[in-house]
Amino acid sequence: MSSILADFSTDPAIMESNSSMGLDIIGNDDQTNFFVIEGKGNDVIVGGNKTDFIKSGLGDDILIGGDGDDILDGGAGNDILNGGSGNDILRGGDGDDILIGGSGNDVLEGGDGDDILIGGDGNDVLRSGKGVDIVIGGTGKDIFEFFADDFVSGEVNQIVDFTSAEDVIRFKGIGNDANVVYDSSTGKVSVNGEDVLQLDPGLDLTVDDSDKNGNWELF
Repeated sequence: MSSILADFSTDPAIMESNSSMGLDIIGNDDQTNFFVIEGKGNDVIVGGNKTDFIKSGLGDDILIGGDGDDILDGGAGNDILNGGSGNDILRGGDGDDILIGGSGNDVLEGGDGDDILIGGDGNDVLRSGKGVDIVIGGTGKDIFEFFADDFVSGEVNQIVDFTSAEDVIRFKGIGNDANVVYDSSTGKVSVNGEDVLQLDPGLDLTVDDSDKNGNWELF
């Protein structure tokens, strides 16, 4: 049985649904919006000017945060998440997702699947997951995070716009003694002999494990 529970008379405005139909929802600009849509339909959900929490389910959904510091969770499916203005948290979940931080200092988490992460303006944290991801930091001092448990032989993620003067690549779960090599002629980055990342060739990169002032941070 499908159900839709909505109450826009309160702040936060609340809407919860497990409907199998696709839903189009526009939040109230004057309220905090709390939307949990866990059905199988392809939903379009737009937040308001305040802080929004928007979570979608199994379909191929479009979530737009708008102004405010928003949390968007795409769940399963091939989703598009756009944080808009504010310091947002975007979680792609399973599927091949597109995450756009917009302006503000955002956190983007790709999850499983072949994702595209675009930080936009601000100092963003972009976390790749399983799959082959394309990551674009945008302007600002960005941190690109990759996890050892997500490395699969033959799968190489790509950072399109890494700037050695500002940005940091953070490898987690590989240990401080891991052998990280950047081939400046090809732009390939290998960890313990396995190619895991593609950067532009010819970058001037430094490693400093002791005080984390280099372009690499190893954990």
